Amino acid sequence: MDYALLGINAAVRGLASAQTALNTMGHNVANANTEGYSRQRVNVSAAVPIPTPGFNTPTRLASLGSGTQINGINRMRDEYLDLQVRRENATLGANEAIAKNVVLIEDVFHEPSETGLASVMNEFFNSWHTLTSNPESPGVRAVVRDQAAALANAFNDASQRLTTQRRELDFQVRNALTDINVFTKQIAQLNDQIAEVQVGGGSANQLLDQRDLALEKMSKLIKVHTVQHEDGKVWVYMNGRALVAGNIQTDLGFQPSDEGAYSDVTFEGNVVPQAETGAAVGAMLQMRDDIIGRPRFRDAIPVLPDSPNGILHRIDTLANQLAQEVNALHRAGSLTDGTVSGKDFFVNMGDPLSSTMGADKISVNPDIMDGTAGLAQIATGGTPSSGPGDTVTSKLIAALRNKATMSATATFEDDYRNLLAGLGVMGQSANRTVSNQGEVLNYLFQRKEETSGVNMDEEMADMVRYQHAYQASARALNAFDEILDRIINGLGAGR
Repeated sequence: MDYALLGINAAVRGLASAQTALNTMGHNVANANTEGYSRQRVNVSAAVPIPTPGFNTPTRLASLGSGTQINGINRMRDEYLDLQVRRENATLGANEAIAKNVVLIEDVFHEPSETGLASVMNEFFNSWHTLTSNPESPGVRAVVRDQAAALANAFNDASQRLTTQRRELDFQVRNALTDINVFTKQIAQLNDQIAEVQVGGGSANQLLDQRDLALEKMSKLIKVHTVQHEDGKVWVYMNGRALVAGNIQTDLGFQPSDEGAYSDVTFEGNVVPQAETGAAVGAMLQMRDDIIGRPRFRDAIPVLPDSPNGILHRIDTLANQLAQEVNALHRAGSLTDGTVSGKDFFVNMGDPLSSTMGADKISVNPDIMDGTAGLAQIATGGTPSSGPGDTVTSKLIAALRNKATMSATATFEDDYRNLLAGLGVMGQSANRTVSNQGEVLNYLFQRKEETSGVNMDEEMADMVRYQHAYQASARALNAFDEILDRIINGLGAGR
């Protein structure tokens, strides 16, 4: 074997290694602010040495180094940190969704404020108390009627706005499913591209970064589990359901739920339970179906259970109980002419024949709302009546404010404030978790940055190091050139 040019070859390899490293450093610097980018490092090792025999003998005396060789360009990434980030992202996404929607629910009730349901309910009972002092006054009776209408409107408005929020949550869920399907399609396509590059022995660093970024973003929407395969492809599961299997992607869909106006999440035509979606989608479904919940008084849907702890169910119960208590006293009360009223004060606007009514249907009896004539239909006296100034019924209705009507110890106001307190605690808990998760993720991102982030100072130092390595290899090559020039041109024949 001819070893004459071995030194030149080693110098050339050194130039190539240094040049590749400099190009990689430049690529890192250019992508320092690229979302999801992982810094890269050239993997260089000593080239396979060449055995050299002794002079005039076949005996191997030593191995002569042949320079460096480039084994690849590695992506600096910690897969365990990626898994941790996805797991914590799911918790963050869920609590962000809850915290955001609790604020919207609190806005429905306007508490504390003069227009909030608590204030309107208090003014309603105040008007009955005032009526006890002047039961024959049309003006005072008009205030009772107006405050009752305001209370019914407050219940109607709260129910309508909560129902609107349920529909908005349903819309948000469907939008999230669309985003998830975009991510899974992207991951399936990247799986194909990554496998093709790696089978050919190439480096798919940029493609791997794109895939990890898609997984990270998707993990905030649903809880995912990933399995890495030897061919470079990653399989993505949602509670055992393969959303991505190599290069095969399956959409998450939605279909009308048994409730009618809302959607169920589906996978391959089968409904996915809320608890198995997790992250933001699971939290939004929980807000829609459990926390806000279904109205108590609705069309019969036997396949869907009541949500007695849901807000809609509770304000339906509050409105109905208030109406039942007031109606029972009002029916038994007497008018100013001494006749028994026999009329309900509140009625179901959707079904006047129904004795029950939710917050969405409660209204003042149209007979009472019928102008000046309707004012005379407000019962104030007892039965039998003691005369036009009888205020037994108005006193009993005013006293309902302090009566334990919602439970053995809870008044209307107590029950309503308990509802708001529970809502406030839920919001505080979600906000606290969001804050804590933010700190956890900041810590994890800092650790990721230490591993995968581009440190400009480090890159500049490496550039100087490889620049000098390049210059040294160039000087070595120049020295071999001078030696060969002297041998060829200085030691020629005839000299």
